[in-house]
Amino acid sequence: MFTENFDIDDLRHSFVNEVLTSDLLVKHIYAFTPKTGYASNISSLDEFWRASVDMTQGLTTPFDPLLNIETDQSFLKKGSTWREKGVKVDETAQLTNVVLGSGAIVGEGAILSNCVIGRNCVISSSVKIEDSVLLCNVTVNKSSSVHRSIIFGGNELPEGSRLAAKSVLPANTRISSAITTTESSTFTIYGANGNPTEQDAEDDDLPPIGIYLYRTRC
Repeated sequence: MFTENFDIDDLRHSFVNEVLTSDLLVKHIYAFTPKTGYASNISSLDEFWRASVDMTQGLTTPFDPLLNIETDQSFLKKGSTWREKGVKVDETAQLTNVVLGSGAIVGEGAILSNCVIGRNCVISSSVKIEDSVLLCNVTVNKSSSVHRSIIFGGNELPEGSRLAAKSVLPANTRISSAITTTESSTFTIYGANGNPTEQDAEDDDLPPIGIYLYRTRC
């Protein structure tokens, strides 16, 4: 479309404004505005997180868990939650806009909102998770909190841990004691013992971006 390179700080929010105010198109800009549907260019951890949270809020219609795209999926919707078969939720837990994969367990007094919980995850008592994505086989132990973060599969968050906004735990990170991360303006990847690593979203150890948006299969 363009023959020159130009930088846009925030593609999701700034693209149209940057293009309209540039001299690249001179006088004309052509666009198509769909009346229905949802689109997202999931090419980064930020876009992956945004699209996943949009899904929990029902903004990605018609693309939502009820499509059951994979043959082994069994999502049903109850209230503001989507659940596969085999999910166990304590009657005292509070769930708002949550996707739960099969085998997930949510313990006593847990509070979950705007989050995707993958298959075979264990959310212990008094845990608070909001605006976050947990892939398969993640355990969040008692009295921990996760805010606007991504936890890849095979992780166990020790009791009393605190993941602040835009924290990322790569798959199979081994953390031996409670960690507390600091809020960041960009997604920060943490390694063993809660220390930031030199990894980035393109690291081979991280699953492909976007593949998990509508599926929770491990």
